[in-house]
Amino acid sequence: MSTLYIGLVLRTTDASLFGATIGWLKGLGTGMVTVFVFLAYPENRFVQTLGVITALLDVTYLAVLHLRQRGLLAPPAVFAALARTSASAPAG
Repeated sequence: MSTLYIGLVLRTTDASLFGATIGWLKGLGTGMVTVFVFLAYPENRFVQTLGVITALLDVTYLAVLHLRQRGLLAPPAVFAALARTSASAPAG
């Protein structure tokens, strides 16, 4: 789900549709579950690793969202235009 959040905010042209509150609350929930897994199941490295990876993805979502809302990361239309330009450029 965290990966889908990142992909969605990158594909949407209007980043103002997204709020940081959702990202923070999602990260808080993931963090609490991860801490519980570390305390209750210290031998379960697989689930601990999943929790850490998900936490990193949550932080990435917040960073990408921040960049998109501040205009520091180009919207998808710019990337599509660049791809069309490079595809139509003559090789050589």
